[in-house]
Amino acid sequence: ISLVSSTLFFILEMLSRFRGGGEGRDRLLSLILSPNGDLPTVVDEEGKTIELLNDQLRGAMLSSTDESIVKVALGRVDASTSFNMICTFGLTTFSASNLLKNLDGLDESSFYEIPNVKRALPFVIAYRKRGAQGGEKFLSLLTRSLESFGKEEPMDECDAFILTPPPSIQYNNVNLPPEAPVLTKMELSKKLREMISTTSFALSSLEFRSASASETNTDVCLECLELNLKFFFSHVGAFNDMVQLLCAASEKFPSVKTKLRTLCAKVLKSAAVPPSIEDQIRKLAEGPVPSTAPKTTVPTKKPLDLKCATAEDLLETLHKRKNLTNIERARLINRFVLLRPEIIDIQMNTTEIDRQIARVFGVQSREGFDRLVAQLWLRASPETVYCILKRVLTQYNQNISPSAVMELLRHCASSSKYLNNLSKDELKTACAYMVEKVTEEFPSYPEYLINLVDFIHQLIPITGSSIMVELASHCVSIDRSTASRERRGAAAALLTELQKRFPCLHVSPCSMRISIQGGHNEISGADKELTTMLGCLFECKDDSDVASAIDSLTHIIHFNKKIVLRQLPVMSRLIARISENPSSQLKECRRFRWIINFLISSMIDLMDEIPSTNTVDLDRLIDGLLDFYEKHVSGTRDEIELSRRILDLLLSYLSSHRTDAREFIHVLGGDRVEGMIEVVRDEAFDEIKLVIDSI
Repeated sequence: ISLVSSTLFFILEMLSRFRGGGEGRDRLLSLILSPNGDLPTVVDEEGKTIELLNDQLRGAMLSSTDESIVKVALGRVDASTSFNMICTFGLTTFSASNLLKNLDGLDESSFYEIPNVKRALPFVIAYRKRGAQGGEKFLSLLTRSLESFGKEEPMDECDAFILTPPPSIQYNNVNLPPEAPVLTKMELSKKLREMISTTSFALSSLEFRSASASETNTDVCLECLELNLKFFFSHVGAFNDMVQLLCAASEKFPSVKTKLRTLCAKVLKSAAVPPSIEDQIRKLAEGPVPSTAPKTTVPTKKPLDLKCATAEDLLETLHKRKNLTNIERARLINRFVLLRPEIIDIQMNTTEIDRQIARVFGVQSREGFDRLVAQLWLRASPETVYCILKRVLTQYNQNISPSAVMELLRHCASSSKYLNNLSKDELKTACAYMVEKVTEEFPSYPEYLINLVDFIHQLIPITGSSIMVELASHCVSIDRSTASRERRGAAAALLTELQKRFPCLHVSPCSMRISIQGGHNEISGADKELTTMLGCLFECKDDSDVASAIDSLTHIIHFNKKIVLRQLPVMSRLIARISENPSSQLKECRRFRWIINFLISSMIDLMDEIPSTNTVDLDRLIDGLLDFYEKHVSGTRDEIELSRRILDLLLSYLSSHRTDAREFIHVLGGDRVEGMIEVVRDEAFDEIKLVIDSI
């Protein structure tokens, strides 16, 4: 198979990080992993073998709850790799136990060859406390080595140990990447000319650092601004970057401040300054007169020392500094997660916790913080996640990003223990964030409404129908308020989608009253039960089981037609799945013919109940029946019977929804239906033929 080199890597990482079964996931896993558990061999275009299992992928696989993936990651793991893997967060008990057993196989000479071996101590103790087996011999060697050094007291395994924050012994020897070199005067001048010539003017930290390195380099930037005023006036962003660079350099070189002020005064007199930057140039031109006192050295702000910085310093820097390069931001984030593995420290007081949440979940400066939010579920304990959820939902905060809150809610929905005890006020806050997210996404991505309503359907068994009522109430209050047109439109669209998905939801047209008409819990349970019954119907192996399932479904259709109509998409998918089977498998199976006849009869009985605004699902079902006919029935002895049944369904469709049916036949092309009419040769279907002839 020819693939992009990184595709297999990301597929394996995705399979490792997302739990749960499902036919699609199992098929993908069996495709990637061979029956004996080996990874596929990857070669490049030159025929050279590429090593697929690197440390990053191995770490993700060891964190998986799927033991088949973990066993592959544990294959060919030596003691050195086991040591590096045990010194990470998020391993399962099964993975940690196997790694500890590998470490127990070390002899004393190999043990002392491992660099900085003491950093494994907190991880070994923590994983053993969580139930991991093994590691006794390795822990004994580690304790004896610490006693011989006399630098730290050995930790008894029975002592309490908290992973947050981790001990400082882990971070004494962190090797940070070297700083980028400073550009010379000629290099800086050439770099600025290239950016102006390509009109892609973007100053990185390298240019800022080089401009402040010497007064000569700063003069180069000042000269560039003076000679290219036309370019900078037409590119306001580039002008702001250059002024920011010169102002920063002027704090170090006072003479630059005078030169910049003189240039701005000259520009105001002789050039047509755009209104957007006129005030800024005027302020620079009217700057304070330089003092005649002897020159003194202006202290400059030292760059942040990562080795000495605390987690709070790093978080503050990520939040305030807007001009970080990707490399600088990655270094700050990597250092931050080392000092604070759970991202949010809930051991502090509530004020400090709220301040951390405002930084990580803030609506401003999301670049970099999205990465922290994504890692939160892999690093934080359930107690930490629950604490964050409760603090975020305490009250609505417009400075918190709705996208980050939605990611938090979707993660918490994977376990009922997070959301089943939410108060009414907390549900209201959650709904407020949902509506804000819809307001952001709806103009460019209307399909987000369907995704959100699907998510609400997932939450109802956990929170009850309260979440649906609160969300509808919030939408009504916005729709009937003086909010902006875009905001009201998004809220109204969400309310319409909610009522479409949940027929039991009733909104009073004259008041703000929201009510549930009928037992929603019973409807939701019946929906779930009917979906299961339909799936079992298509999977039955015995004719008697099929007959029994059809009897049960017929009873449900008779007493609750609305529930059956909501299952039309499920029926369409199941018919499509049957069509994918080989004809040899279907040829002698009477049960498939019974199922198809049952579905057609059911649709004919329900035709009058289908609203004219929701015939799309019916179109898909009929299209699936036509595909089944062409692939498995056309040209066989059963073609006349099935043709007649499908034509009966189309005739009923024309009688109840003539406009939609005509449009469906028109899109279909008519050829497939006309072929069945020729097979049946019955005047009863002349009306369908007239529709085809009029196309």
